Amino acid sequence: MSLINIKYFMVAYVGALLVLGSFYFGDVAYLWKGLLIAALYMLFDLLWTYARDRVWYLPSSSVISGFILAVVGAPAPSIDLLILLPFV
Repeated sequence: MSLINIKYFMVAYVGALLVLGSFYFGDVAYLWKGLLIAALYMLFDLLWTYARDRVWYLPSSSVISGFILAVVGAPAPSIDLLILLPFV
């Protein structure tokens, strides 16, 4: 029997928290801004790793971290904070 990789479970779990939070607050912008934060976090990590090691990989840990930033971050971040939060 094969066990599910915990990283993929965490991506699904924290992503579901983001979706449920969006429905709870009744704000679709909360969801797309959260997805944007996670995507930027993943992009910055991919670019940094490629510049440092010259390798491409599947950044599941970056997606988890990006979702966590989106869930615990500001509920209505400005565009500046959307870009700076994952970068910092």
